[in-house]
Parts: sequence; C-alpha cells; structure tokens
Amino acid sequence: MMLPIRLIWLRALPLITVFMTDAAAQAHAAPLPDAAVMLQHDMQQELGAQSALTRPKQTERAMALADGMLDHANAWPQDEQVMLVVDRAPRVQLMWIVLATPAAHRLTPLGMVPVSTGLPGRKEHFRTPAGIFINDGQIYGYRAQGTKNEHGIRGNGEKGMRVWDFGWQTTEDWRRKDAVAVVRLEMHATDPTFLEPRLGRADSEGCIRIPARINSFIDRHGLLDRQLDLIVQQDDPQKARAVRALLGRNHIPTPLEGDRVIVVDSSNPATRLSDPAMAQKMQD
Repeated sequence: MMLPIRLIWLRALPLITVFMTDAAAQAHAAPLPDAAVMLQHDMQQELGAQSALTRPKQTERAMALADGMLDHANAWPQDEQVMLVVDRAPRVQLMWIVLATPAAHRLTPLGMVPVSTGLPGRKEHFRTPAGIFINDGQIYGYRAQGTKNEHGIRGNGEKGMRVWDFGWQTTEDWRRKDAVAVVRLEMHATDPTFLEPRLGRADSEGCIRIPARINSFIDRHGLLDRQLDLIVQQDDPQKARAVRALLGRNHIPTPLEGDRVIVVDSSNPATRLSDPAMAQKMQD
C-alpha cells in the first residue's frame, strides 16, 4: 500500500522552478516583457511552481551552449519568442523554458524542469540527438492514445498527451566507434505511474520525456506551435482543419509562442550535432 501513496505524493510536488531575479541582479538585468511575466505567472498558477534560483552554474552553462549553437548555425528567430533548452548531460537532465531576445542575442531562463533523455547501452537505446530542432509544420505530431505496451507501460503518457515529432535525426552509435545512428526524435510525456517519478535521469530510448503537466502547459500555451498557428491562418482549409484538430479547443497561445527545442550537452560541448539530411538518407 505504501508504493501508490508515495507516487501520489511525488506527483503533487511543484513541477517547475520559476526563475526570479533578486534585487541586486534585477538592477543589471533587462526587464522582462509583459508577456513573459504573464507566462511565469501562469507557470506558478498551473504548475505549482517554486520561486527559487537553483542550479545557477548548470543554467549558465546550458544558456551559453545554446547561445553559441544559435550563433554558429545563424538560427536566431526574427523576433522575441520562447524556446526550450535541454541539457542531455547524464548528471543534468534538465529542460529550461527560455525567453530568446534575438536583438540582444540573449537567452533568459523563465523556468526549469527535470526531464529524461536517451540512455545508450541497450537495444534500440541511444543518446538523444544534439542540435536545434524546429517544429516547422512539416510534421504535425500527434496525441497519445494512452495504450499500454506488453509491459503495461504507457510510453507516451495518458490519452491526449501531445507528442512533438522532429523527424529523423542522427546521434552517436554506442555500438561502433565514431559511427552514427538514426533515431526518430520526439518529445512527449511518459507513463505517469512507473516512469514519470524517474524523470531527472537518463532513461529513454532517445526521445525527450517530460512531465505530464509540463506537456499540457506547453501544449495549451502553444510554446512550440508558432508555425502550426501560421498554417491555421493560411488559405488552405484542409491543412487548417487538421492543425486545429491537433491543437484542440484549449489552445490559447502565448504572444511569445516559438518553434525551437535546443539540445545541448554540457558534459561534451564538442559533441557532433544531428544531421537530418544524413539521417533521411540513411533511413531511406
């Protein structure tokens, strides 16, 4: 009887750390736009957020790596928007909700949550690809059916959870030195009973596992749906209907909605980034 009680208690804990600057830091920091302040308020209201600045060194390192990746790839967006930054380093396993300000080349973390990325070493298990992954509307993604596998696990979480699909990507192949493998990179919730309490450690086959309530928050506020909302506005009724059906009635996007997930690795900053063109050729 103790196990279910313990799991319920774990799920009731605050899910996300919201970053709040102290008075000294605030004097030197650029003020957040109103939309970002509102987004932080929604985090606190909907996710039971803590208001604490924790793991500052890991946060600073992840932001620096993401900033460098955006600079090197010339992949900054044209205007201010939200991005998600994931550090796949085995001892980190965190995701930040970040405000990207292209004019200043500045990344401002708004909140932080534990995740699980790929754990190589078993069949069909690989490191989560590193790089900049854009939800560009070419692949819509889907919603979980909530069905269990042969082990009784809901791999994508409960029915209705959003699954973001970034297509075929390359990553290190742990089975052969200096080789690459092809994986399908998705970001999704996970089994709420057996796997969600394990978030915060490398544990997946290569996808990015996130808590269910964070999944719903990203989904509802459209943090990655900038391109999909543009499709709805275009003069293509068939595509618009398909996207509206995916987004659902509760979709109320923030003015800062974005389209990018950046995966860094602070344990190996020089890691090889994903090559989607190579991945597609290998898959074909």
